Amino acid sequence: MNISGKTFRPVISLLAVAVALAVTGLLASPAVAQSDDEVAPTITSVAITSNPGGDNTYGAGDHIDIAVTFSEEVYIRGAGSVQLGLDIGGESQLATFTNNTTSNWHSTVTLRYTVQVGDVDTNGVSITANSFRQVNKPGGKEENPIQDHAGNVADLSHDALPDDSSHQVNAPGGL
Repeated sequence: MNISGKTFRPVISLLAVAVALAVTGLLASPAVAQSDDEVAPTITSVAITSNPGGDNTYGAGDHIDIAVTFSEEVYIRGAGSVQLGLDIGGESQLATFTNNTTSNWHSTVTLRYTVQVGDVDTNGVSITANSFRQVNKPGGKEENPIQDHAGNVADLSHDALPDDSSHQVNAPGGL
């Protein structure tokens, strides 16, 4: 446009363009993305991934790390928000989620148990079947369930991992 010898170019705001595209359906918001995915993510494997050393034995203060792998990426709220049941010498213990990334989206989740004085397991650590669970908020209310990008809530069932003699524990205590 030319007025009094000066050229003016019309300025269209990005907001106006976005509104126009949204109204015509040509712009999809990521938060409202449509998906045909109706399949719930599942746990595909559970494995002890830490190295107990040459003698296959963890001592007091050592970390036992467990990897839980899903069939697809899932949302997990944050560190400490999920647990996995271990059997150490006939005693039930809990490994907790250690989020070492800046993202809450994971296809593999690492949980950790720190060996305590008094823990002894000479035939090896085992993992209890179907013990991977989300930690609920006070009052039992489950917020932000473990789910995929389409919002399908994950099936948290999994097989047991039997005693593994390559992951023994020897941290005796007492007086």
